Amino acid sequence: MEYVKNRLAAADVVIAAVLTAAAILTLLYPRFFSFVDEDIGLYAVVSTADEEFSLSLEENSSRTVTSNGVTLTLTVENGGIFVETSNCPDAVCVGTGRIKRPGAAIVCVPAKLSVRIESKSGGCEGEEADVLVG
Repeated sequence: MEYVKNRLAAADVVIAAVLTAAAILTLLYPRFFSFVDEDIGLYAVVSTADEEFSLSLEENSSRTVTSNGVTLTLTVENGGIFVETSNCPDAVCVGTGRIKRPGAAIVCVPAKLSVRIESKSGGCEGEEADVLVG
């Protein structure tokens, strides 16, 4: 009887290891395998309290934006955009990191600023609307 208990414990460990590995692979898969076609012309739309403008993600650049008394430095690098520096109180926008997929966004509430990624084709190729509201 003791042999069966030890064998079940070993099987439990194997099952737990397989489930853990599957969970880790599921979390890492989108990070390493992007389904975004790189040729669809991605750009960032920056909206502030006073203006809205776009930045191409195809060229590395940097731009300083002041909105609502907060100064931020937006940096475009390697096909993505991120807030490099900000003098807002908690700098959550800096902690968001680089975004580079359509639909991704960075928001700085104290500055009343948002940055969102869009594509010239309106989305990924072959992408259709899931729901129409209206």
